[in-house]
Amino acid sequence: MKKSFLYLLFLTALIGCQSLQKNTKSSNIAETISEPLLTVDSLEVSKDEFLYLYDKNYGKEANAYSDESLKEYLDRYQVFKLKVAEAYSRGLDKDPALKQEYEMYQKQLADSYLKGREFSDAIIKEAYERLNNEVEASHILIRVSEDAPEEDTLAAFQKITEIRTRVLNGEDFGTVAQTSSEDPSAKKNKGYLGYFTAFQMVYPFESGAFNTPSGEISEIVRSSFGYHIIKVHSKREVKGKYQMAHILLSVPKQFDEAQKLKVKEKADAIYEKLMAGEDWNTICQQFSQDTRSSRNGGIMPPVRLSSVPKPIAEGVRSLSQEGEITEPVRTQYGWHIVKLIEIQPMPSFEEMEPELKKRMKRDARAEVSQQKYLAQLKLDYDFEVNEKLKASALASFDSTLLEGKWKQVPNKQDKKIVLKVGSERKSLQSFYEFVTTRQNPQKGKNLKRYSSQLWEEFETESVMAYERTQLPNKYPEYRYLLKEYKEGIMLFSIMESEVWGKAAKDTLGMKQYYEGHLDKYMWNERMKAKVYNAGNQRTLEKVEEALELGRFEIIPSEVVQLSYRRNYTNLTSTHKRDLRKVANLLKENSNYQIAFYMPLRSSESAGIATKRLTKTEAYLKTLGIQSDRIVTTTKSEGKAGTLQIVYYDTDLSQLETKLNEENVLALNISEEVIDKSDKRVEQGQLTWGVESQSIYTENNRSILVVAEEILPPSPKKYKEVRGKVMADYQDFLEKQWVEDLRQKYPVTINDSIFQSIALQP
Repeated sequence: MKKSFLYLLFLTALIGCQSLQKNTKSSNIAETISEPLLTVDSLEVSKDEFLYLYDKNYGKEANAYSDESLKEYLDRYQVFKLKVAEAYSRGLDKDPALKQEYEMYQKQLADSYLKGREFSDAIIKEAYERLNNEVEASHILIRVSEDAPEEDTLAAFQKITEIRTRVLNGEDFGTVAQTSSEDPSAKKNKGYLGYFTAFQMVYPFESGAFNTPSGEISEIVRSSFGYHIIKVHSKREVKGKYQMAHILLSVPKQFDEAQKLKVKEKADAIYEKLMAGEDWNTICQQFSQDTRSSRNGGIMPPVRLSSVPKPIAEGVRSLSQEGEITEPVRTQYGWHIVKLIEIQPMPSFEEMEPELKKRMKRDARAEVSQQKYLAQLKLDYDFEVNEKLKASALASFDSTLLEGKWKQVPNKQDKKIVLKVGSERKSLQSFYEFVTTRQNPQKGKNLKRYSSQLWEEFETESVMAYERTQLPNKYPEYRYLLKEYKEGIMLFSIMESEVWGKAAKDTLGMKQYYEGHLDKYMWNERMKAKVYNAGNQRTLEKVEEALELGRFEIIPSEVVQLSYRRNYTNLTSTHKRDLRKVANLLKENSNYQIAFYMPLRSSESAGIATKRLTKTEAYLKTLGIQSDRIVTTTKSEGKAGTLQIVYYDTDLSQLETKLNEENVLALNISEEVIDKSDKRVEQGQLTWGVESQSIYTENNRSILVVAEEILPPSPKKYKEVRGKVMADYQDFLEKQWVEDLRQKYPVTINDSIFQSIALQP
């Protein structure tokens, strides 16, 4: 089925058919016999066929049937038919694999017509109405399987009848459910099911609930589980789908508790920023780890709350109005902050119809619709059964049928007609052959019921098989679709060999095409930059200082000062011990630097400070610390009479970690390649140029952009654009091939017929 769908998409793209679904309006097409509108080699296209295809694509457009629109479509259709003509000339219509694929599609297409649309439409509309509402209900169940013996089924029915009578006579429904229901959960919940809507319960049960007024007890309902009675407590309208946006902070499974806590702290910090009024979209783009949605404000497709993780649903339900956000909520994916964008009302029936059809196929509704359709076909085709002969056949089965080993005993009645449908006649022999191939062991099943089941299946298949033979006569679009598909799969195959596969294999030709068309694969002038996104101006100032000096302050040791007695300059043993610690730290971390400064007592001269600093630096040199590891500082504050030690880290890659120690959102550093057409450049926020620095404010955050390199316009590397080059090369090969086909196959257009199409109202 997947391959079939691909062929249909391919065909749609080639000739512009927007829909290949069954079109009931086309069912009334009366195909006329006339000269062909278009002939390509020996392939003829009638006016009716062309109109059918064109109408599907352009029929509802304002300029439908204009000369321009018709000519454009006819030109594309000619190209399509030229390729099909080549496919026929190569015998692709006889290719075993393509024939098998066509036959599979033929069956699938026929199946889509064998649904009884008028009956399914009514049930689909019923489902739509129910989806707009929810029922709050409780139930009592008496279990009995669908294939249970008659006596068991009767006993279950009598039991549920007695229970219903008790409830109607005033006994409490919940108490009776708790003691009598055979639903195991009823002992705890007293049969209470909460609210539900269409498709959430089996169809018979759903219908029983929706068809019962609020406050009343339903009639007895039969489902695949057994017999039910339902008490409907209330009904309410459904709001619709919820449009939400979220910010996600992932929590990988391998994270330890400390790492998980960090993520939670970051989520709380983001929530506080949002509550303080910072822009949602900016915060989402900066911090959300959902790569699919972070660039568009975290917006997710509209959904019912029942389809999202429970913590998110509960959080959103707690919001009172659109635009509000939840506190961080935890799911299996991580921490989410969710914003309610809007509550969308239920879509129209026309909008929901395709989805409802899909859901109906997986639901008991399909069987109900099919039974009604089957009954109508029997009327249409004068269906008849020889009841006497049927009864005789069913009575002839014995217990071997339940073992799947029944064998037919020839009888003179075998050739008699037991069933008629349209012009088709089915003999008793055909029924016996059907039974022989369909029988299977049936443990615990009743012989009479099983033989009747086989007869019903025989009836159904006989009627549907006859209807299948009538489809081409009843539905012209069915014939057209089969033809489209056959030609489409042939075309798919020949395009693979002549265009797609050839381009993929011709790596040399593709590279030559790339080299000959470099102007199609150019980068604009770009600027490679580092972006520092700071939470406030003070943080950004620290970033600027670090970039200017090539270092930033740290506190990696408890040794931050040396205390001296008044006017004393020599190093004590304590000083030397502390300085050895400093030296060891510098040796272990080659990217560390230190600086000294000396706040003096009022009675001490500047010379005292100089001597202390000189002796300290000299001692460090004896410990192997070079002078370039000791830098100057502008700091001056500190306790008088102490030599202050300041530590720096020159590894700027650690700057983000350092500044985020107290606030995880203080600084975010990223690299960006900025196109010259970027709106920030156009608006003057960014200065263009090598080593330029630009500062601007965005949603209460201070942004510094440091240009590192200007990248001039240049060709993109082959590996960067290989996909686009292949697509362009395929187009190139296809155009060449089509020109060759135009020379090979004659094309004739009947202008008078074409003009009659253009002139029609």
